[in-house]
Amino acid sequence: SEILAQSNVPKMAGFIERLVHHMGGVVNPGVDDALQTFAQGFVDGRSGGFEDLVSALGSQSTWIDYDSHAKCVASRSVQPSTIEQATDWACSQVTSFSCDD
Repeated sequence: SEILAQSNVPKMAGFIERLVHHMGGVVNPGVDDALQTFAQGFVDGRSGGFEDLVSALGSQSTWIDYDSHAKCVASRSVQPSTIEQATDWACSQVTSFSCDD
């Protein structure tokens, strides 16, 4: 919400790019316009909140390349219940892989 409160598309695009990286992906080269347009939707509120952002990134394939062998890495300082809630939510939103794996 701190990035969103700045109403700054380039900063939101940078945040999205870092989030994609944390999700095991990379923003493909040469797709700056698509990334900026995507970020603009969240800055102006048309595209929803953080949950919508993560869900959209999980299903976005045209300008993001995901490593099929990427694994989630959790922060060691986070309470296990927080990780469990986040994992349950993510698994309920994404249909491109099995959380059983």
